[in-house]
Amino acid sequence: MSDQLVIAGRAFSSRLIVGTGKYRSFPEMARAHAASGADMVTVAVRRVNLTDKSKESLLDYIPRDKMFILPNTAACYNRRRSHSHRSARQGSGSFELGQA
Repeated sequence: MSDQLVIAGRAFSSRLIVGTGKYRSFPEMARAHAASGADMVTVAVRRVNLTDKSKESLLDYIPRDKMFILPNTAACYNRRRSHSHRSARQGSGSFELGQA
């Protein structure tokens, strides 16, 4: 039996899934993610700034070559509520899912 978790042909070293909420800052979040050893992170699509590239984004602090992003569409009951409807519809879009 392998120690890896395999989902749809993708292998993960850790079964831990971390989130992006409740941190005081993006750098603190990045440090916590690194310390956790997790391979997957959930991201609330409503919290991601996809329109104003001049502003900092939590996606700037997630190493997409090491962490697989799982978009969380909670509380996005229609297109207007989801800032990332286009991305979710296209599958990978701005989140660049599956980079890890």
